[in-house]
Amino acid sequence: MHINWTSTAARRGPGIEKEFTDGLLVSVVNPGGYAVGTPYRASLRDCTMFEGALPYLPERVASALEACDIRLKASASEIRLRAGGPVSLTAGDTNIFVDSDGSPVEMRAGICAASEELERCVLSLCDGSYHSQFDNIRSGFISCGPYRAGVCGEGWSGGAQGVASVESVSAVSIRIPRFVADAASPLLERWRERGMCSALICSPPCGGKTTALRSLCRFAARGAEGFSPVRTALVDSRREVYLPEFMGGGLLDVLDGYPKAWGMELAVRTLSPQLIVCDELGGDADARAVLEACSCGVHVVATVHAASPAQLACKPWFAELTRAGVFGAYCVIGREGGRYWMEVGESQITTDR
Repeated sequence: MHINWTSTAARRGPGIEKEFTDGLLVSVVNPGGYAVGTPYRASLRDCTMFEGALPYLPERVASALEACDIRLKASASEIRLRAGGPVSLTAGDTNIFVDSDGSPVEMRAGICAASEELERCVLSLCDGSYHSQFDNIRSGFISCGPYRAGVCGEGWSGGAQGVASVESVSAVSIRIPRFVADAASPLLERWRERGMCSALICSPPCGGKTTALRSLCRFAARGAEGFSPVRTALVDSRREVYLPEFMGGGLLDVLDGYPKAWGMELAVRTLSPQLIVCDELGGDADARAVLEACSCGVHVVATVHAASPAQLACKPWFAELTRAGVFGAYCVIGREGGRYWMEVGESQITTDR
C-alpha cells in the first residue's frame, strides 16, 4: 500500500489548525478568547470533570488529588493507579506524580496505591456490583457515567473467546473527558468549503480523537454558520463519547453501548442517518460496517490509533477501505511542545494490492 497524503492547508494556517494549551484546545486565530503562547487561566468549571472522578478513588488518593493546583486539574487527561505502584496523572506527554499535599514530586516521592485500595476503586466504579460490569471488565474497561476506566490484572483465558474473567486488578486508568467546542473546526471548515465527506481522524492513544468527535457531533447535529444540521448517529460503544450537558439536543441520536459494527448497521437500517460517528475502528468487522454504511449513501467519521496516515498502511483491515475510496478527508491530530494541533488532508492513499 502506498500513502500519498497531501495536506490541504499549512500547519499554521489560521482557521484550519487548532492548538491545545495546557490541555485545552484553542484556536490560532483565537476566536474563543484564549491567546496561544500566553498562560492559560484555569477556571473552576474546567476542573469539574477531574473533580467528579475523585469520589471513585481511595479516600487517601482523592484527598491528595483534590489539593492539586487548579492548572494541573484542568490539564490532566488521566488518573492512573497501580497496585503497589505510584499514582500518576497524564497531561499531554508528561507523567506527573504528587505527594499527599498534591504537590508535583519525583516518582519515588509520590503517593502509591495499595492492592486493597484498587479493589475498592473498581467496586466503586462498578457502583457496588462487580458483576454488572463483568463483560466490560473482560474487555479491559469499566463505563461509569461520563467516565471510562481502563483496567488490567490477572486474566483467565477463555480460549477463542479471549479472557474469561479478570481477577486481582493491578491497574486502573480513569480517563477524564473534556468538551472543547471548536476541536473539530478544521474538518467543519473543510466541509463548508468542499462539501460533506467521510473522514478518518488519526492520533496516538490519548491524543485528542474523542474530544474532536464530541465537537463534531455537536456541530453536525446542531448546525453552525454556513453548515445546516444533519441527522447524526453516534455509536458510543464504551459510553465515553457522549456528554449530554454539552452535546444534547439537535439531530443527534446516540446508540449507547452498542458494539461498533452492529451499531452502524442498526443505524443505517432504522435511523436514516446522514452521518454516522464512531470511535476507534479496530478490525475487519468495523471496516466492513463502515464500507456498508458508505455504500448506502451515509457519511462516516471515525477515529483510529495512528500518528500519521502512513501508519495506517500497517493495519491489514484498512486496505479494503482504501480500495473503496471511502474517506474523502484525513485529519491528523499531533502534539508539539505541549500543544495539540489538527490538520486536514485530502484522500490520496492508493494501494498496489
